[in-house]
Amino acid sequence: MPISEGTHLLDYDINDNPLYEGWAIRPGADMSETVWKIKRYTWEIVLGTEYVMTEEAYADGNLLYDNIWNDRDAVGTTYIVAVA
Repeated sequence: MPISEGTHLLDYDINDNPLYEGWAIRPGADMSETVWKIKRYTWEIVLGTEYVMTEEAYADGNLLYDNIWNDRDAVGTTYIVAVA
């Protein structure tokens, strides 16, 4: 099973824009455990070449460490703009 090296992970798209950012509740957390807070970034292209971030949303719409990093892009994972 993949293990994180710390408490923070980033997943980028082919243009080097961050797509997902994750924080584990503890260092060395397994990426298949429900110990992750995950944020998804949405990007749009403008003027044909420039990317602009249009949304930051959290898995389940909350800031809890109750998600699985390996499921960040799975069908059924819901991202909602969180209210702090």
